[in-house]
Amino acid sequence: QYAWGGNHGRKQIIPSPYGPSGQGVTIALRTAGTGSHAESVDLSEDYMKAFGGAKGALVGLAVSGDSDDTNSIIRAAIGNLHLE
Repeated sequence: QYAWGGNHGRKQIIPSPYGPSGQGVTIALRTAGTGSHAESVDLSEDYMKAFGGAKGALVGLAVSGDSDDTNSIIRAAIGNLHLE
């Protein structure tokens, strides 16, 4: 999964604490903040870096937001989403 927020460096691979070891990671894209942003990622390259093998088929896409520990409300929109 990719994440905006936190204080990790761009493209830092963070092992997931959920599920079996080695089966999930978070890749940091940007630190927390406000405003508009555009993002582009290379799923194949990132999969290789995270798991060391060739990618399989993409079977889903999920988007979520989490403001639990910020005592705030998130307003967000996604537009011009392209998967190639």
